[in-house]
Amino acid sequence: MDEQFNFLIEVLQATADSNGDPKVIYPLLQANLDKLDDNFADVLRYWAAAKFSEVETDTATVIASTIFYFSNRLSNFSLDNKGNNMEIAIAGYEAVLKVFTRKSNQANWAATQNNLGNAYNNRISGDRAQNLENAIAAFNLALEVYTKKDFPNNWAKIQKNLGYAYRNRIRGDRAQNLENAIAAFNLALEVYTKKDFPDDWVETQNNLGLAYRDRISGDRAQNLENAIAAFNLALEVYTKKDFPDDWVETQNNLGLAYRNRIRGDRAQNLENAIAAFNRALEVHTKKDFSYDWASTQNNLGVAYNERISGDRAQNLENAIAAFNLALEVYTKKDFPDEWATTQNNLGNAYWKRIRGDQAQNLENAITAFNLALEVHTKKDFPDEWARIQHNLGNAYSDRISGDRAQNLENAIAAFSQALEVHTKKDFPDEWASTQNNLGNAYWKRIRGDQSQNLENAIAAFSQALEVRTKKDLLIYWARTQNNLGNAYRNRIRGNRAQNLENAIAAFNRALEVHTKKDFSYDWASTQNNLGVAYSDRIRGDRSQNLEDAIAAHNLALEVHTKKDFPYDWALTQNNLGYAYSDRIRGDRSQNLENAIAAHNLALEVHTKKDFPYDWARTQNNLGVAYNERIRGDRAQNLENAIAAFNLALEVYTPEADPIQCLNTSKGLGKLYFNEGKWRPAIAAYEKAITAVELSRSWSQDDDRRQKILEDAIVVYLNIVQCFVNLKEYDKAVEYAERSRSRMVVELMASKYLYPNAEIPPQLLEEYYHLQQLLYNLRRSTSDDRKQLATANSRFDRCDSGIEAEQRLAEIEEKETKRQQVWREIREYDPVLARQLQVDPLSIDQMRELIKDKETAILSFYTTKDNTYIFIVGRQDVQLFTCKSQGFETLQDWIVINWLNPYDDYRNNKNQEWRENMETFLQQLSQSLQLNQLITQHLSGIKELIIVPHLALHQIPFAALPVDVSLTPGGGEIPPTPLTKGRANSLSPEKNIEEYKFGHIVKYFIVFSPKLSYLYRKNLCHRLSRDR
Repeated sequence: MDEQFNFLIEVLQATADSNGDPKVIYPLLQANLDKLDDNFADVLRYWAAAKFSEVETDTATVIASTIFYFSNRLSNFSLDNKGNNMEIAIAGYEAVLKVFTRKSNQANWAATQNNLGNAYNNRISGDRAQNLENAIAAFNLALEVYTKKDFPNNWAKIQKNLGYAYRNRIRGDRAQNLENAIAAFNLALEVYTKKDFPDDWVETQNNLGLAYRDRISGDRAQNLENAIAAFNLALEVYTKKDFPDDWVETQNNLGLAYRNRIRGDRAQNLENAIAAFNRALEVHTKKDFSYDWASTQNNLGVAYNERISGDRAQNLENAIAAFNLALEVYTKKDFPDEWATTQNNLGNAYWKRIRGDQAQNLENAITAFNLALEVHTKKDFPDEWARIQHNLGNAYSDRISGDRAQNLENAIAAFSQALEVHTKKDFPDEWASTQNNLGNAYWKRIRGDQSQNLENAIAAFSQALEVRTKKDLLIYWARTQNNLGNAYRNRIRGNRAQNLENAIAAFNRALEVHTKKDFSYDWASTQNNLGVAYSDRIRGDRSQNLEDAIAAHNLALEVHTKKDFPYDWALTQNNLGYAYSDRIRGDRSQNLENAIAAHNLALEVHTKKDFPYDWARTQNNLGVAYNERIRGDRAQNLENAIAAFNLALEVYTPEADPIQCLNTSKGLGKLYFNEGKWRPAIAAYEKAITAVELSRSWSQDDDRRQKILEDAIVVYLNIVQCFVNLKEYDKAVEYAERSRSRMVVELMASKYLYPNAEIPPQLLEEYYHLQQLLYNLRRSTSDDRKQLATANSRFDRCDSGIEAEQRLAEIEEKETKRQQVWREIREYDPVLARQLQVDPLSIDQMRELIKDKETAILSFYTTKDNTYIFIVGRQDVQLFTCKSQGFETLQDWIVINWLNPYDDYRNNKNQEWRENMETFLQQLSQSLQLNQLITQHLSGIKELIIVPHLALHQIPFAALPVDVSLTPGGGEIPPTPLTKGRANSLSPEKNIEEYKFGHIVKYFIVFSPKLSYLYRKNLCHRLSRDR
């Protein structure tokens, strides 16, 4: 403390004696750097306060003037202690203001306010946002004295400083802050002309250029043109010979403007930027201007990161090298802000890097971003924090190491955090960029409901396009159009054919901008995506679509070469192989050879180590191609297909990616199934079913849950068939139960788990209102004998008149709205909201329902070819097969001859259903071979628990006629097992209740007729009357 006190007296005396001469002051400061710590500001503050209280006013004025000049020199002193220097300078100016008041010494008070504002502008310690508020306040106070009329020079100087503070301001509206900055600089230029004040004029031109470069309001392209014009004007004065330092700074700023320029040739703009940065480095060497040298290295790295000309991989190596050079000067201790900025830029370069280990590159990127976040916190640097969060989201979106699903969750979280700061109002460009990348993350997302993820992606891309218009941001508009095309290509909701048309339209819009000449990389990427869309296209000629797909992929390969863009080259090769696998024209065997060749080429780059998910995708496609291969040894082809599918499943586990796991496991299972290899098929199908059920549990939408099950129904059918073929009927009936009636049971679970759900009454009212409207519309249509189609009803179309079409449109509109309201209601459902799984019963749990040897369970299950009836007893499971009674011959027949006539009877009182009832039931009894079933398997059975399947749920089993001679007992029509049944004590409600205590929810849907044999004769009449 004594040493600092003595030094303070010494340096103030030197300042007074030399009138603040830097040649005297700076060597003294340099020799005492150890004393200029954070405590020195307090020493100055306390000494000045004590001294001012002791001396006369005149003496106090002299001392204040000395402290003023000392603070000025310290503000511009060596950057080695920049943070401490600013703290000491601020303490000095604040001490001076105790003497220089507006009343007693107006001019000096205003000058001190201006310098205090500059010190707060440059302050490192404290809250950055508050520092800038203090600076603006100080400048505005100074302007109360320094008016344009009385002090034009000082007024212009403060306007220049105020503009600088507004340009960097954190609080308030960002766009307005920049407008204030531009206004202040333009006001300064009213006094600062090139002729009279060349130094101040050129400095203001440079700052005006910076403000235009960052401007939000107005036309973005024109703003950048204004910025470039201002920098070029500054360079008319700032020549390399006369003002080397300022010339370098302006070259830096010009380079940044060219880097962001919208107009002109993008590649040339970046070359201009690199040239400007290299010119700056001619003067700013590491030895003489370490700070500025590091700043320019950082800017040069960013330009190389974005460079189009030259070798892409080498450009990124140059960028990384430049950033690492900058970090030799920008240490966290000495330049924390600059260090963090460079770490962020280094992370971006590693994120894009082509050479080296890809997984490690992404880890390096994430590490760099997290290092940057240690300094650039949300509180102190909200804008920078948001940019780093955005970049961190990009890295997690592409990350190879770690759990893929979790990486994408991290990406979405990071993008969402960035949007907390980068709002559409304050940062429209950044907001749009983050929305675009958030859309990409949702497009890739594994967890959650896949259909909703894609809707979120489309919504995010659409929001981005509100800012990224074709007029204002042409390049970014095209990139988002490309991404929107990808989302539509994969979209689940809506009409699939139309979604693909929307995708193709979006890709073609992108290609209006992404030409091969101007944006070769983006052009190739979009061509590749367009090819995939044509491969999947439904409308148009299928064979031509595939030709268009192959042509698009080959165009992409003209740019995406293995040397320059290895990842993209491999991606395109994989997609080309996919198109050749499906190709219709040309020789089929050669097409498959081309497909296999393309997939193998892709695997040269897409290795399991570097790109595990792309590797797995290609292995899956290779498996498909080998499975269908015509040439070569068939057995070897199948072995190759099996090997490829199993390799893909090393990455595509049910937990890591249930959708892809399902697709690959289904393909592998089908291969084994077709070859009659039941055990391996079962193993593949079991993995597929695990994936299906996990994927369903992640969905929070009824329709999507049902669609997932429908798309995978063949997996359940085939695994049941495998177990039947192996005569393992207990496992067959377990999987039969596992596949059926999940939606019904989940609804029952919801009702029990959440009986008092707080569903808004207006939602329920709206739903019931729409139900009634639809009923009336459909009934009216039916009465008029028109046939219209909706999601749930079919009517005979006899007229195509305007009225019928209008009614159809109204029904479809109301049905769409009803489904939307239903989804909103179901959001309150705990089974969906909590993503609960409702698990099936095991065979042992089923047997617990059977009270004695006179009771059995009949479980019906229809496959493509047959209907199986599993007879579950206390000791074993037997099988009765209704041969040739598959989906079409049995289930569709029931719909056509029972359910449709019943609809007609209910709506139109058509008597056909009632009149044909007995005939239909007789035919159904024969189709199900009930007499043989009773003879072979139900001897001694008096009670049944019946588990129907599909349309059989609508059948009154008690009314099905059988040969009375086969039945036990006596009487006119003795009872049979089919006329007596019971609902067992284990219901879904009981098991759901157990869930509350931590057990797994089970389900088992039963049908129990509970009808006495005395009613058999009149049952058909009762059914027609009651219904």
